[in-house]
Amino acid sequence: MSVARRLSFGLGLAAIALLVACPSPPPRTSFTYAELRSKLPNGLRFVIMPDATTTQVEVDVRYDVGSREDPPGKAGIAHLVEHLMFQQRPDGPETAPLMHSINQLTTFFNAYTNWDTTHYMMASRVDQLDALLKIEAMRMYFRCQTISDDEFQREREVVRNEIRQRTGTPEGRIWDLVLAEVYPKGHAYARMIGGDDTNLSSITLQDTCDFMTKYYTPDRATVIVAGGVNPDEAAKLIKKWFGPLEAVKGAPRVDVAPVTRVSSGRAEYELDIERPVVVVAWPLPASNTPEGRAVQFGLGSTLFDTAIKADDYNFAYSVEPVVLGGQLAPVFGLAIELKGMDKLGEALDFVQKAAKSAHRGLDGIPWAQLEEEKARQKARFLQGLEQLMARTNTMGELVQFDRETEFDSSDVYLMKEMQRSVDFDGAYAASQIKKALDWDKAKVVVFKASKTGIRGDKRTKLKFEAKSHDKKEIPEVDPREAKRPLKVAADFKVFDGVHRFEMSNGMKVVLLPLETPFPLVSARLVFDVGDVHSGGVPGLADAAASFRRLPLDAERFARAGIGARGFTTSDHT
Repeated sequence: MSVARRLSFGLGLAAIALLVACPSPPPRTSFTYAELRSKLPNGLRFVIMPDATTTQVEVDVRYDVGSREDPPGKAGIAHLVEHLMFQQRPDGPETAPLMHSINQLTTFFNAYTNWDTTHYMMASRVDQLDALLKIEAMRMYFRCQTISDDEFQREREVVRNEIRQRTGTPEGRIWDLVLAEVYPKGHAYARMIGGDDTNLSSITLQDTCDFMTKYYTPDRATVIVAGGVNPDEAAKLIKKWFGPLEAVKGAPRVDVAPVTRVSSGRAEYELDIERPVVVVAWPLPASNTPEGRAVQFGLGSTLFDTAIKADDYNFAYSVEPVVLGGQLAPVFGLAIELKGMDKLGEALDFVQKAAKSAHRGLDGIPWAQLEEEKARQKARFLQGLEQLMARTNTMGELVQFDRETEFDSSDVYLMKEMQRSVDFDGAYAASQIKKALDWDKAKVVVFKASKTGIRGDKRTKLKFEAKSHDKKEIPEVDPREAKRPLKVAADFKVFDGVHRFEMSNGMKVVLLPLETPFPLVSARLVFDVGDVHSGGVPGLADAAASFRRLPLDAERFARAGIGARGFTTSDHT
């Protein structure tokens, strides 16, 4: 029996209704999408998302571990481990690190750590799938075995500099202090992701090895492959590289307690900043719950209403939104840069009014308007999945946090996520917004500008001395390669169906029909004029492009979620 037949295989059909003001049935667009899921005996989960229209492949690995697992006094270790996973030398201490191979094989790579997650991503041509999976399997197997203490110290210094850049300024301390005010002491989300210089300086190589051993295990990982792959072959390669890894049970995760109330009273700090700042923050329900999803519909209203009033009444230079903490107990905040401390009361009054009215209108939306908004939400969701990286990251989020879908079931994650927009209940959303954005639940943190205030995090006396072998290895490049055609093993059959013609008015047309997994269409009207043609009026071409809009009689498009925008490059619009 083929490997693919042992997978949980789901096909979903979704329909997007185009609302029209006529009695005839609305037109519908249907599509077929597949995601294949399975587990290896060692506990590793994997998801395959085939797309025959591309010759690219994205290989991501998501580990269920984040900064909330940082041990006391070692804040920042999860992020440091993320860095170290690029420095392994599986072929011996005298060979190049994995970073070298990743640079050579990929068109893009990156990784990130947050409170809940550590996520690695690589993109390349589909013929490199075997090599990419091998790299990720080696990372999981070797962990810190091939990392020397010298290499560890160098990478720790890299991370120290990165964190200094973020939190080494007075402005960088704001969010750390807000977290400490909103979350109870000792809460899993009460610290910023990267830690500070004191904590980072105390981390040793053995600390990172212990961390990897506890959490970088197959049962903590999800491998996600998206792109122009054959599902059977991709599943065989995943089994080939990850199947031999020992089944080790990862350490228990740090529990996340819900935060329903904040400490009473207003918190105030003095920072060496140019202008005063006030942050108003609300603890929210878990993002993966019906309550948490419903509350999201009120956050934008609170932001925009406050920003508009800031402009109308001139009490702030800027109003910026921020979401802090992980998925299981997030915090929504508004950061307002005031035009003086005398504007504080006025700013808080407007924020309170905006939060109080954020739920209004959601429970009385006319049916036609509600259906129109649902269509737009579905269209935005699908458009957001056009890039392979977006699909793999979204899938990683759903596998880790969607508690309403069993991984081993035949349910389809992306279809269930999109269905939630169809099931939108305005009255329920309004009630949850009103409950969550209650002013009594808000924490107000004021940061006053003072030359004698906090100037940044404390620097330790730990010194790093570079060694001759610490120089970054630069692969040899033959300059003549720049003039040689790039030979690609992939077959670009996707372009076989392209149609080109010229209309009588001189307009050139290119049509490229694709059988994509999603019902998306991209139409571009390109003019051979751009920024360089703006003459003595900088930004003229860009301003002209921004005025391009759908015609006034294009309600059918708007109701289906179709949007239009214009932009310029140096020589095109």
